[in-house]
Amino acid sequence: MSWGEIAFAVVSGLLINECSDVAPWIARALAVWSARLRYADKARAQIRAEELAALINDRPGKLFKLLTALAFVFIGLSGLCVGACSRLRPSSLSAQFFRDHDRFARSLGWTRDATWVRRTYRDPRFDTRKSGG
Repeated sequence: MSWGEIAFAVVSGLLINECSDVAPWIARALAVWSARLRYADKARAQIRAEELAALINDRPGKLFKLLTALAFVFIGLSGLCVGACSRLRPSSLSAQFFRDHDRFARSLGWTRDATWVRRTYRDPRFDTRKSGG
């Protein structure tokens, strides 16, 4: 073993030890951030951040605490993305994609059921029933 390898082993061991000591602190900070991502109400976010921090403190191991906090952040970011997608209106984004079909259906007098990812067209004549037989 050379002196460089020994120095690398000692320095990397010290870095890993220091990083693992910082991991719980980072985990608590990530928990607070994830609560802010998930809740628009600041009071509710503060309460939830305290609950998540307590949950992280109860986890065994330093790296497991960090992984738990990263999972909270992932859930917060996914909720943020879902919320952003739900605010998209059918008229804003998908209207460009379905414009020709909408015009054709309107010219025929069809009804349209629209979401931001799907359109359903229906001829209203099929909605009327003739009684008797």
